[in-house]
Amino acid sequence: MVIGDASLATPDRVRGILAEMVRVARTGGTLALLLPTSSSFGEFFSIYWEALHNSGFQDHEVDVESLITQLPTVSDVEAMAEREGLESINSWTQIEEFDFASAEDFLSAPLISNFLMTNWLHSIPKSARERLTREIVRIINEDRHDAEFSLTVKATLMVGKKMDLPLAG
Repeated sequence: MVIGDASLATPDRVRGILAEMVRVARTGGTLALLLPTSSSFGEFFSIYWEALHNSGFQDHEVDVESLITQLPTVSDVEAMAEREGLESINSWTQIEEFDFASAEDFLSAPLISNFLMTNWLHSIPKSARERLTREIVRIINEDRHDAEFSLTVKATLMVGKKMDLPLAG
């Protein structure tokens, strides 16, 4: 069995991760890949779009659409697995919720600060990121009305078997 966890991989790396998993698996072996899929992080992307707009970064609003659409759908993942030579493909999805007491707690969480925000803010000039981050904090704290801020991830587990491919020739 080959197990891959693409939870902390950028979406553009998923295809390569799956291809490597298939390469190292034995024929008939089972592969399992865990990754976030489409509809993940929606709460943040809505806030991010608003923060970009409020901060005068309207030319970067299209970046939010790109972040939303770069996450593969479950169907995309299954089709990718089929193209890589897997059969008996099945997927299961569960919504995982991460709760934060405040915007400050959200932004200082290692997963957020060291991974997600680095990817999400990559197109914003470094000199403007602090101003944009302050606006994100303001929006989150204003919208949550003393409740926790929740970030949801649509966690998908895809499992398949490596096909016995006939020899060419």
